This record gives sequence, structure tokens and C-alpha cells, in this order.
Amino acid sequence: MEIGSAVAALRDRMAPEDLFSDPVDDAIADALREIATWERQGIQVLTMGHECYPQRLKDVFDRPAIVVRTRAGADARSGRRRRRIALCDLAGS
Repeated sequence: MEIGSAVAALRDRMAPEDLFSDPVDDAIADALREIATWERQGIQVLTMGHECYPQRLKDVFDRPAIVVRTRAGADARSGRRRRRIALCDLAGS
């Protein structure tokens, strides 16, 4: 298996149902469609290599592979817009 390759890891774990299907390509296509839906809803997906991935998380040993964020409404007290993030643990799925 190629070190550091998510696609290689998926191919190692997912067996094709038949000679003509590729479950990895199908899984990637499904994920891209899901991410596109999130982006249309104003949700941004940040991977560890993204320039906006939180610096404080980059310093964590067991950091999440992705972080999703969206803009929330203005904070009632300060009037400033606040960003909200969600941490995603993909290891358990």
C-alpha cells in the first residue's frame, strides 16, 4: 500500500462487487456530491492542508482530518459575525 494515500487505503479496504464496478471511484464521487451540497448551503470543508485549517489544530497530535465551518449570524452583543466550526472524527466510521 502506498504510504499517505487515502485512495490506496480505501482500495485496500473496499472490494469491488463485480469485475466492472469500482467502489472507490463511486465513494469519491458520492463524497464530492455531498461536499458540493454542503458548499451550496454555505458550509466549507477544510482539510489539514487547507490554508484556512485552524493553526491551533495543526499543532495537535491527533488532529481531525477535516473541519467544517459556516458563517453564523451576527453576535447580538458585539455585532460581529462569528465563525463556527465542527470537528469530524472519521476514524470511527
